[in-house]
Amino acid sequence: MPTWLKRSLFNIWRKPFRTGLVVLFLAIVVGLFTVMATVNRLAAGQFAALEGALESTIDVRPVGSLGLGGSRSRPLPFDLVAEIRQMGNGLRVDPYLIRREFQGETTIFYVGAQLGAPLLAVGDPEPMDARIVAGRTFGSDDGDAPLAVVGLDVARQFGIDSQELGQNATLAIKGRDWRVIGIFDGGNGFTNGQVFLTLDAMREAFQAQGLSRVVIQAPSAVKGAAIAERLAQRLAGQADVVTNKPAVALAQASLAGISGATQTGALVFFIAGALVIMGAMVLTFRDQHREIGIEKALGASNGILARRLLTESVLLSVCGGLGGLVVAWLGLTVYARSWTSIKFGLIE
Repeated sequence: MPTWLKRSLFNIWRKPFRTGLVVLFLAIVVGLFTVMATVNRLAAGQFAALEGALESTIDVRPVGSLGLGGSRSRPLPFDLVAEIRQMGNGLRVDPYLIRREFQGETTIFYVGAQLGAPLLAVGDPEPMDARIVAGRTFGSDDGDAPLAVVGLDVARQFGIDSQELGQNATLAIKGRDWRVIGIFDGGNGFTNGQVFLTLDAMREAFQAQGLSRVVIQAPSAVKGAAIAERLAQRLAGQADVVTNKPAVALAQASLAGISGATQTGALVFFIAGALVIMGAMVLTFRDQHREIGIEKALGASNGILARRLLTESVLLSVCGGLGGLVVAWLGLTVYARSWTSIKFGLIE
């Protein structure tokens, strides 16, 4: 074994406490850097997939408020639904028909919805499906039957008892009886004064010439923006095309912030590891300053001295790296059970 190598090994173990402290700190830094770098690499692909899968909502209504149209607006054509569905795969298209009727001092909004579509009340962004207090919503087996789901105030106004929902509870609308199958509580008098009807039956009863609203769910923000642009051009001057662009932008900013934080953390640990090695070598050089002078006086060349110091650096780095693998394994094991990893499916 060369003399310079023996000397390197001796210098490392000459002060075991300091050497152990340097190796321990270096192992922690390297391990945490490995965790951050691994998470960042896995997260980059996941966040890109999540960003591409951000669901985009497009709301198409005739020019005018609440989808009821105005003096110069026309209802949306019924064949618009089929036209939208042909614009791309994975689109959910839910058409709605809205009519306002006055009964004395009371105003009732009738909203026609397809079977399985969310029950979207006029002026309320949240579906009423989760707010049904009695009965049920429309089901796929209901077919073309004239069915109704009424607000709590409408049920009280017409004396509809929650115990009689089904065959015995009916509501007379446009000269025909509609079987009431559910009652919802929208939380305010305006929403509770509305009635949901099955779309096909309502279209026939009200002799509708077109739709009042079409809600589209696109599977990605990019596809949603493209479809919204096409619809805006297709229905220019006839309809308002509204998207949830602010909500999508906020979600994109959140994902970018998480990704940036992991990248910054990895960079910080990388720099910290480099400073630890550099600091350890500076201390080693200062401790051996006198010895190096003696060795130089005895004829040791600069190459031998540099080789010895480099060997000590490599040995410390290898020990710290091996310890870092253990720290990284423990860190990734803990992280794999964390909420963030489970939420985004980063590490199985």
